[in-house]
Amino acid sequence: MPKRALDNLLVLAIMGLLTERPMHPYEMGLVLRERRRDTYYRLTTGTLYSLVGALDDAGWIEQQATVQDSARPERTIFRLTATGLAEFRQRVDVSLRALSPDSSRFIVAVSYLGILSPGQAIDALGERAVHLEQSIRVHRTHLVTATGVHRVARLHMIEVEYILHQLTAELAWVRKISTEIENGTLIWPTQPQSHGDTHD
Repeated sequence: MPKRALDNLLVLAIMGLLTERPMHPYEMGLVLRERRRDTYYRLTTGTLYSLVGALDDAGWIEQQATVQDSARPERTIFRLTATGLAEFRQRVDVSLRALSPDSSRFIVAVSYLGILSPGQAIDALGERAVHLEQSIRVHRTHLVTATGVHRVARLHMIEVEYILHQLTAELAWVRKISTEIENGTLIWPTQPQSHGDTHD
């Protein structure tokens, strides 16, 4: 599978699941659908198994065991390696900081905010807040210039108002979560441990 397959948003979700516990691909699909994560990316059995293979090839996950339940086919259980855990943390961090026209990457990343330390999470969200503030200023200036100086009808700029409401609401939420992390009211999970890069 091409290396760019590892940029698929589903990769972030698969690695996130494996920070919780080792799983086989069939279980991964079930859990992702139960949590409605398939809202944010295309989830098919073929894609899921292909990406698991790509992650295994990259050394980010490894086979832990093969099990067979009654008459069902054998299933291989995968776990996250130390390299994979470090990569996952880095990807979550980057996705939290950057603004993107597609909000799906942030939504998937923020669902695993607890993979970072509280300090790292505050820092990442703080950088996102700066980007949001900059974007709000740009859109406000654009709106004021268009409707004021150039006398563009408000109805023709209504989408900019909508974007501003989205950005402002997100900024308020990011600041609120950062404050809750800082004062300890948002309970932080125990950091997951990988199983190393050695095979049993």
